[in-house]
Amino acid sequence: MPASPKSGKIFYRLRPAREGQPPFVDIRLPGGTIVRQVDEALHRKALSNAAKTLKERLGG
Repeated sequence: MPASPKSGKIFYRLRPAREGQPPFVDIRLPGGTIVRQVDEALHRKALSNAAKTLKERLGG
């Protein structure tokens, strides 16, 4: 979900994978700042998929 124009900044932080926890966790700080914790394994998989897609599109 995109942040509304009234909200503050969004920072992303990788965290180790933990069984039973959601892949994304948002921590809202006073002032509208959001710290979004992202599961590190999910992040690596997304980067790998993005690199694969880019290579395919560039013909490599």
